[in-house]
Amino acid sequence: MKPKIFLSHSKKDKVIIEQIANDLRKCGIEVWYDEWEIPVGESIRKKIFDDGIPNCDVFFIYLTKNSLESYWVQKELDSAIFREAEEKNNILTIFVDQDLTRDSISYDLKSLSIPIFNKDEYVIPFAKLASKAWQSHGKKVANNNLIKIQKEKFDLEQEKFELEKNIFHINKLGLIDLNKIETLLKANFTQMRNGITVSFFEAFTQLKYKLAIGSTMAHLEHILDKTVTVDIDTPWGASIDYSLDVLIGELILQGMVKAVLPSSENGEYYILTDTGINFVKRL
Repeated sequence: MKPKIFLSHSKKDKVIIEQIANDLRKCGIEVWYDEWEIPVGESIRKKIFDDGIPNCDVFFIYLTKNSLESYWVQKELDSAIFREAEEKNNILTIFVDQDLTRDSISYDLKSLSIPIFNKDEYVIPFAKLASKAWQSHGKKVANNNLIKIQKEKFDLEQEKFELEKNIFHINKLGLIDLNKIETLLKANFTQMRNGITVSFFEAFTQLKYKLAIGSTMAHLEHILDKTVTVDIDTPWGASIDYSLDVLIGELILQGMVKAVLPSSENGEYYILTDTGINFVKRL
């Protein structure tokens, strides 16, 4: 990728501008020269302000008696000054053809100590122009690379965050001993309203499908009354509670079920957590 210079000038100064354009190309520098860039029938405004100026590293203004009277040169100068102020980049390079021209320019431009560039004073100003092109281009490439590196760093930080979140989730699941939960559920019992005594584990296996989609306490109690019909022997000394609330409370404490606030008049309902789903999958 090569640096590129926009050549702003009057067509009446075509001879020296073409010499500058050709010499810049010999130095490996691309030029935006209207004689080469604007085909017949193309919009001059679009080619200059949409394609030319925004894509150049340096904006070269050649001020002469002719260009000071040129509508397009003035517009191009205004655009370059605006871009330089907006991007805070030193892209503007102005030359005059003679001292008399410098005396004719506006006071704000006079303060810039604009050098002379003509066929007699050519080598030094040309070298400054070429050097400026490579410097600006190098800075632009460096800035683009910095932006690219910062974006890559941001993307890596996002990936790191997602990875750490997944690791945390895996560790959290790893800390949950599903075998221990199963043992706990099998060691605790509850007595139904019909007098049948069942373990928390047996009750949970009967309720798992309803808990998977979410269900109210009353509905869960109804399911147990309908499905659990066989009494089971309870171990000597086993704890027996007399409320489904105790079972649901224990499931919540073990992280297998969570209570969800009501979105309607049906009241609070209960649903399996990720841990509860993993527990059910292993049954």
